[in-house]
Amino acid sequence: MTKQDLADRVWEKLPFRLTKHQTSLTINLCFDEIIKSITEGDSVKLTNFGTLSPLVRRPSRRKPPGKSEIINIPGRTAIRFTPAAGVMKRINIQIP
Repeated sequence: MTKQDLADRVWEKLPFRLTKHQTSLTINLCFDEIIKSITEGDSVKLTNFGTLSPLVRRPSRRKPPGKSEIINIPGRTAIRFTPAAGVMKRINIQIP
């Protein structure tokens, strides 16, 4: 599903009428705010969906398989998604 597909589905289910363009802008604004929060180091908790949080990975040194030299891997920030229990139940994955 693309962002446009999501906007179309939301537009079809709205009890009031926005234009498709307004619906798409609203979804883009939501994603922009989520990205902004994660960039600032905050977690985003979406009730009944899950939590998106920044995960800082430290720099490391690794040796690739079959090679003798060690390479440096720079640190970076990734995004961790922890699904809510209800989401896990709906997609039939057991929670440990």
